[in-house]
Amino acid sequence: MKRITQTLTFLLAVLFGPLSETAWAQTDISSDENLREAIRLIQSGTSLDKALSAAQQAGRDLPKSHLANFLQYQAYISMAGGDPNQAPPAVKSSPNAHRELVNESKARGKLVSVPKGAIPSAVIQIGPGTDTVLLVESERSRLWILNRKGDSIAVVASHYVTVGQQGVGKEREGDRKTPLGVYRILSEIPGAKLIDFYGPLALPLDYPNPMDRAQAKTGSGIWVHGVPSDRYARPPLASDGCVVLANEDLLALRKYAKPGRTTVVVVPQTNWLSPAAWRTMASNQLAELPIEMFQKVAANGGNRANGGGGASGTGSPKENAARSVYHLEAERTMVAEYIDRRGQSVRDYWKREGGRWVPYIDATTAAVH
Repeated sequence: MKRITQTLTFLLAVLFGPLSETAWAQTDISSDENLREAIRLIQSGTSLDKALSAAQQAGRDLPKSHLANFLQYQAYISMAGGDPNQAPPAVKSSPNAHRELVNESKARGKLVSVPKGAIPSAVIQIGPGTDTVLLVESERSRLWILNRKGDSIAVVASHYVTVGQQGVGKEREGDRKTPLGVYRILSEIPGAKLIDFYGPLALPLDYPNPMDRAQAKTGSGIWVHGVPSDRYARPPLASDGCVVLANEDLLALRKYAKPGRTTVVVVPQTNWLSPAAWRTMASNQLAELPIEMFQKVAANGGNRANGGGGASGTGSPKENAARSVYHLEAERTMVAEYIDRRGQSVRDYWKREGGRWVPYIDATTAAVH
């Protein structure tokens, strides 16, 4: 008990005090896995020694992580027969700090509901004009890195993120919400041109996109960026509308985030399907889309199939048109994206009405149907 008390005293001292300065460095994904394993075991109340070990390893990997220290505190409290959900004595005067750690822990713990090897239903196909898709699920506080893999899609990695203080569904300038939809990374702003608040780099998105403008949404400056150098991560719902990652995760993401070649899809949440179920779903969705959508790809210079990742195989114009297709399920909208003969990214939007897909926005003319 004396050892537990001494350890708790130390953890409380560092938990909400200043953290040591360390250089930004890319860390292995196991750091995030250790945090999630500690959360899972503490929540279940089993194998608390393993929970403590995972939290301690996360603390060594992520010296700026307040959550890693908090999880160690929770593990020790649980081992001593206490309530891990009770606020530490040192922070009872600062309930917001405790609440933020609890919320981050809950957000990271939601990942257990995604089966290993599953594919998101929001992404129907990734065309050769897109190198990588970054899928953001706001309700899981998660960003997924997706690549083409033959006629399927592979999850390369995932990272914890925070979004707007008021959630998602941006409507106007200053509403502190993150927009929902399909966007492209426009450029990379190096850390030398940023204040410390944004981390080592920033990736501006093309908000507002054609659909946003058609719906009279306002605002600008939506970025994917990092956090100040004196912290590891921010709690959920903490940005002014941007998608925010830990600096280490942002640097790991950098090699996949190519301006003009990487699409960012932001949804509240999507369904995760087995590869077989996803392939059936994607084929059915493609079969329902009007042939005009795919004829337009060819007419505007979109390349024909040379490796588009999706549920292809029939050789039909629909399944061979080299475009990416995304399903914004909450908005009942399908987005087809392709590269035209000028090398520009073009998106068309289709709405579900009366049991069929009808044109909503023609991005080449900006016409709203």
